[in-house]
Amino acid sequence: MSYDLTVYATRGVDDGEMEAVVDAGEQLSIDDVDAAEFRVLRGDDEDYSFTVFGPDPVDPDDLPDPVAALALRPTLSWQVVVEGSNPDQIPHARRFAAELARAAGGVALDEQTDDIVAD
Repeated sequence: MSYDLTVYATRGVDDGEMEAVVDAGEQLSIDDVDAAEFRVLRGDDEDYSFTVFGPDPVDPDDLPDPVAALALRPTLSWQVVVEGSNPDQIPHARRFAAELARAAGGVALDEQTDDIVAD
C-alpha cells in the first residue's frame, strides 16, 4: 500500500529548481536518481521518505475535476509516493508536493481524498 500525491503543472523544473524544492523540506536529500524517478531521504540517518516519478505528459481530458477547476492547462505531472504509507513521512511528501506545484506553476492533488494540497 502507498500514499500517493500527483503534481499537475504547466511547466517543468530543471535539476537546480528540483534540488531547491527538496532543500526547502525538513532535512530532505535526493538519492538514487535516474531519468524517470528519484528517492528522497530524510534526516541525519537518511531514512527513506518518498519517491518522485516523472515528469510525464498529461492529457487535458484526463484531469481530475479538482485539478481542472484550478490549473491552467497542465502539461506535465509528477507522482509523489510514500511507499508503505509510512505515516511519519506523509507530511513531508505533502509539503514537497505543494512546493513542487508552486515551483512548476501547478497544483498538487492528494489521491486518497481528491483534495488540493496547500501545505
